[in-house]
Amino acid sequence: MNPPTDKGELDAAKVVLVGDAYDILHAGYPFTLKQEGKRFPSVLHYVYTKVLLHFQLQEEHVFEILSTPVLEVIAKAHKMLEEKLNPGANLSQFSAFIRQTMQYYLMQGLRIRSEQDENFRTNLCSTKDALLIVCDEKDSELGVGMSDKSFYEFWSANGYKMQDLSDWMLKEYQRPKAVGQNILGCMLMLRRHELREAERFKCLKNPEFTFEGLSTVDENPMTVTANCQILSLSGVLRPLSNYYRSIFDVKEISYRSVEHYAYERLFESLKIDEIYVQQLRSVPYPVDVARVGIRILESLEGEKPDWRHKMAKLDRYRQTAMKHKISKNGDLRQLLLNTGNAFLVETNPYGDDVWTVNTDEYELQHLLTKSGIDTAYLVEIMCRRKDPSPTLKHLGQNKTGILLMELRQKYANATFVPYPFIAPPDMNIQRLGLSNNIICFTPESIFHPFYPVPIVVTKELTVTSPIHYIVLYSCR
Repeated sequence: MNPPTDKGELDAAKVVLVGDAYDILHAGYPFTLKQEGKRFPSVLHYVYTKVLLHFQLQEEHVFEILSTPVLEVIAKAHKMLEEKLNPGANLSQFSAFIRQTMQYYLMQGLRIRSEQDENFRTNLCSTKDALLIVCDEKDSELGVGMSDKSFYEFWSANGYKMQDLSDWMLKEYQRPKAVGQNILGCMLMLRRHELREAERFKCLKNPEFTFEGLSTVDENPMTVTANCQILSLSGVLRPLSNYYRSIFDVKEISYRSVEHYAYERLFESLKIDEIYVQQLRSVPYPVDVARVGIRILESLEGEKPDWRHKMAKLDRYRQTAMKHKISKNGDLRQLLLNTGNAFLVETNPYGDDVWTVNTDEYELQHLLTKSGIDTAYLVEIMCRRKDPSPTLKHLGQNKTGILLMELRQKYANATFVPYPFIAPPDMNIQRLGLSNNIICFTPESIFHPFYPVPIVVTKELTVTSPIHYIVLYSCR
């Protein structure tokens, strides 16, 4: 902590003085804790009930503690423990053990209360990073043994700095004898840290959810499981896209991509001349297939006036092509399984708004930061089960991503463990803001030099991994 400009002045932003048992942050504050069917009038009652049970006192002692006023609980518990000791034994001999046991149950009690008392949790978190000093003049163990007024006078009279307070908490030998141990203050700060970390961890987690897919199983919609991790079909995942050149065979006929297959099948159903089919097959890039195909159909509109009505078949053809493409290529199947339960989206800007999400990954990640919007809500909009708000009407149906998730669930099994890699973010995401995408450089990751993949150095020399290549040439 940085010392304030004036000596002897407490910085309210850095120090919060907690009062006695009437203060909401105090362990003696009257809030009934519930645990395992039992009720405790306060955290302090809970702590010393557990301490007595730990020392195997009878049940009637526990009932007596529970009915004791909070200001008398500690003294009453110590008296019961003294009576429990063998003749000649002294309670001071067990003070360290009793203190350790008390601290353990105090932390447990504060955890229980923070789960059951929202007001306590809110007030504790509102102290932010402030140092908590329990000013209870009747307790020099849980507090500092002074009232807030006495503590401030003691502070001012001796001209202490803010750094001194921090040193007292960290180094007991530096604490003045007049100042108590402030155990409760330290425990409150520890619980505050736990609550903050839990909130942070909650933001990092990817909770799973289920939704109804586009396919059916036994006439019922297929149930798909995914989480809030959004992955676009870019980077290392680009081969899964329908707009990626990936040759596959269907009935001994080769097709350049899913788009080539869909439009060739459409041409066959319309009985288009072979010359036009060959023209379509010669299109090098899948993203251009739709444009070329429609241009051909428009030129033949006089001969095939009903071609627009048959465009709906394209969806079925694409779905069939995706199944053939993934099922017959082990590498693509493994690539799809390695996405885990991430929610897949096709962000290709050249596709239509039915098969793509019609936006980029950055906007989707930004939408998820807004209240009331989660991945499950976006799915309902994509599947047109909910009417989108005016700001979300541009979102496409993302059929590619949803059908890929269906295939992933179909191929997944209990024995398969995904490799820990995720597609890198698009450049615009990297430039404009943060993305949930992470690249894991563990030895099991395909990006790691230890990953076992053959490296062809020359026709005569092939090494089994990148690290083999590095070591080989380093030795040379």
